[in-house]
Amino acid sequence: SGVGDKIFVFYRGGEVVFYGWQSMMVPFIIASLTMLNIMLGAVYERTREIGIYSSLGLSPLDVSAMFLAESLIYGIMGGLIGYILGNFGSNVLRAYNLLPIEYIPNVSSSWVMLAVGLGVVSTMIATLYPMYKSAKLVTPSLERRWKIPAQSKGDLWEIPLPFTPSK
Repeated sequence: SGVGDKIFVFYRGGEVVFYGWQSMMVPFIIASLTMLNIMLGAVYERTREIGIYSSLGLSPLDVSAMFLAESLIYGIMGGLIGYILGNFGSNVLRAYNLLPIEYIPNVSSSWVMLAVGLGVVSTMIATLYPMYKSAKLVTPSLERRWKIPAQSKGDLWEIPLPFTPSK
């Protein structure tokens, strides 16, 4: 619209409001604690296997990365299977007229991706402590970190490396 020498542009903007997130905190915490229990059980069951990995030379980071990858697979596959079963269940309920005719599920909504993403995030958060526990089971040596020895013989400083270089 124009008023005098000035022009004003009016538009109807969309607003996204996220109501009810408080009611989703309890299921989010329950899902995280469930995954924490599953991953701690996996670490406990694989204690001997982690010892074998340690004797073969895997570092604590490598062992903890294996558990991170496992939990990532749990999160992604759980989200995918839940999405597929939700669509299938919705179609079955609509086929038997158990849902109102006005109910049309929006399976391509960004909220669906947000819910699946939050499921994966809760899985990853729950895996941090089991990753730490599995890394503590792997002892690369008596010392957890490599340090440069501070002993020199005059101008000669011998530094033993934590690996053997190839020729």
